[in-house]
Amino acid sequence: MGELILCKNKMAAEPFFLEGAELHLYSLEEVCHYILHHIYTADRDLMSYEFVDWVARHLEERELAERLSRMMGGRESPYGFLMSILLAAAGYCTREELKEADTTLKDLLHKSPFERAKTMADVDLKEGRYGKAVAQYRRLLKSEDAKKSDPVLRGNLMHNLGCAYAGMFLFHEAVLMFEKAYENNRARETEEAYALAKRLEDGNEALMTPAEGRASEVLAKAREAKKLQDEEGFFDRLTEYTDQLKDEYRQLSLG
Repeated sequence: MGELILCKNKMAAEPFFLEGAELHLYSLEEVCHYILHHIYTADRDLMSYEFVDWVARHLEERELAERLSRMMGGRESPYGFLMSILLAAAGYCTREELKEADTTLKDLLHKSPFERAKTMADVDLKEGRYGKAVAQYRRLLKSEDAKKSDPVLRGNLMHNLGCAYAGMFLFHEAVLMFEKAYENNRARETEEAYALAKRLEDGNEALMTPAEGRASEVLAKAREAKKLQDEEGFFDRLTEYTDQLKDEYRQLSLG
């Protein structure tokens, strides 16, 4: 997880694997750490009978597992489920962290399913989980709520879907989505995003602005490395390019 976490409770011999985050969790403290840092999407990742069974069998927290099992389903279940875990790891969370988590989770209870889904999609986009973001935005755009909403909101959803496509290097799809988005929201950010995606799709470096040129230059290095079949160098350069491209599109994404 990149940080040293002091664990006072039992460490599991067999970890719980979070597929979406590609993360192994070995203790209740690590689960709490994940919840605190992914408060908007933690219930999606953890609210499963598989996780509850892992808590009972591998952490030997059977009373907690029973409480969590009873909370599966129902409107208020995400709040109770996650807060029960945070409270069970006595001493891991500070009073301020618990208060902030309580406020955030209660706020989510008052959001409509559409608003909650949008929040999760926005978080996925911001944190670079582009595949999940694409799936979320596509579902949102097909929903009745989106169809009944004002054009600006629909345009903003399309804009962020375009950003997610771009993050996956699907520049053609990104161009088409930014074009549709601009027809709805007429936002300058969308117009700029369309121009950047179009130039990256076409590989037209001559017309790029200095900011766009930096992203293109890194892409060119990645392509050169691939031609040399330098696998290690290719992925190093591709990672560098991805990081820079994320920064470009995060600045252009709309809330």
